[in-house]
Amino acid sequence: MPALPTVGGDTNVWGTELNDFLLVAHNADGSLILPSSPAFTGTVTAAILALTGQAGASQSTRIAGATSAGAPATGTFQVGDVVIDRTGVLWICTAAGTPGTWKAVQNKASQQTVITSGSGTYTTPSRAIALIVECLGPGGTGGSCQTGTSSSPVVGLGGGGGGGGYAKSLITSPAASYPYVVGAGYGSNTTFGSSLVQGNYGGGGDSSIPSSLTNAPTSRAGGLGGSAIGDIVSPGSNGELGLAASTSHKWGGAGGRGGGPYGGPGALAAYYGGTGSGNGHDAAQGYGGGGGGAACIWGSGATIYQGGNGRPGLVVVTALF
Repeated sequence: MPALPTVGGDTNVWGTELNDFLLVAHNADGSLILPSSPAFTGTVTAAILALTGQAGASQSTRIAGATSAGAPATGTFQVGDVVIDRTGVLWICTAAGTPGTWKAVQNKASQQTVITSGSGTYTTPSRAIALIVECLGPGGTGGSCQTGTSSSPVVGLGGGGGGGGYAKSLITSPAASYPYVVGAGYGSNTTFGSSLVQGNYGGGGDSSIPSSLTNAPTSRAGGLGGSAIGDIVSPGSNGELGLAASTSHKWGGAGGRGGGPYGGPGALAAYYGGTGSGNGHDAAQGYGGGGGGAACIWGSGATIYQGGNGRPGLVVVTALF
């Protein structure tokens, strides 16, 4: 077992014994033998932990501490220094100086928020550099009809409601917050930032009211598709005509489709044969579709048949980091 030479002893072998002892922790060239996987226990305290790197990652770097939030505002740093803030963001120094130039390491490129009802305030996420905002207006209501008291039956029709309009805009250097309103139905627009981005509601389908018509209609117009305000706009589709081939074959108009990629289909046309009468269909799926028109026979009593409701609008905000 290697041991240090004995003082005053080990004549003629002390050099050999010393070398054997030193070779336990040294290479033949005198350099230290380093363990392949050094292990530390307890706490290692240092102002800066410097790493020289290894093959494939040979650029040096230093772990230089932490901040409460954000990059360091004081102190002198080198390129490659790493700082972690208490909000969970990693910062890299990209240009040396006091305090140097820092770049946040992002763990995601975007964050999307979908708002389907109500009104409120959108808060821009910290570190967002831009927002993509999309607004879709609600669909219009289908036209109604009312039965009259004429001696011979005639047809009452309602046109389909128009689809809501769609808008998309890029907002750079966004503000801290923006008000928004999601249009719930005919008469209310969908807005972001007041009218910075806006999807307008679809128009209502024409109605058939006996007191305002002198002749039985063979068709009633659908509502116009909603317009929009933004960098890119896609109007909603117009509602379809309410049509009658005879008193026995009548259709309330179908609703128009909402504009843009989120626009859902309008309500289906409502068919009533023979002496049948009925309400228009509600738009059943998606966002921004128009309601369907009603159809009825006049002369069967003073009954109002309602047009169908359109679908509500939508706000989609994508924050870019």
